[in-house]
Amino acid sequence: MGTDDLYKKRKARKIKKSGDLMVIICEGQKSEPNYISEFIKDFKSNRNLNKIKILPNHYTDPLNIVQQAVELKKDGYDIVACVFDKDTHANFSNAIELARKKNIKTIISDPCFEFWILLHFKNTSRPFGGGTPCQDCIKELKKIPGFNNYQKGKDNIYSMTKMHINTATQRAKKLQSLDSSKTNFFELLDDIKEFLQSE
Repeated sequence: MGTDDLYKKRKARKIKKSGDLMVIICEGQKSEPNYISEFIKDFKSNRNLNKIKILPNHYTDPLNIVQQAVELKKDGYDIVACVFDKDTHANFSNAIELARKKNIKTIISDPCFEFWILLHFKNTSRPFGGGTPCQDCIKELKKIPGFNNYQKGKDNIYSMTKMHINTATQRAKKLQSLDSSKTNFFELLDDIKEFLQSE
């Protein structure tokens, strides 16, 4: 399966109803888990959210992350999602193919999670290079007022960006069919909202 197919629009699937469990496995140790946790608390601040588990991963390799997700699905989790960057991973396509076969949701940012943050403030689809694509993306993010000292794992990123989340979502959706930098992180947020609303 070529990388050109990775972001094709997938058929909408119905999120399962009450009694089910959702687990989200993140490549990042802090950035993505912190953001997702803040989003959940903001969306359902007065609800018991123990049906959603967010697991940082000790692997930075997408294939290992998906393999862990497959095992968790065997353990009874109904909805399993993997969150990772495309960046320069050698076995990226193998990870996507395994996830497709095992019905694992993949949330991919190309080149990295920071591109999702950048879309809150800037409409761009430019490729990133430099030392690494992710470092180049972070360099661009640091040009945004308030992000000049940004470091991976920074707290409160969601609260700093949430007022622009609809803008970021619309921009990200327009990029899905393009051969460019892109992210489908908004799909994870939509799935979380649907899951919580179904409780």
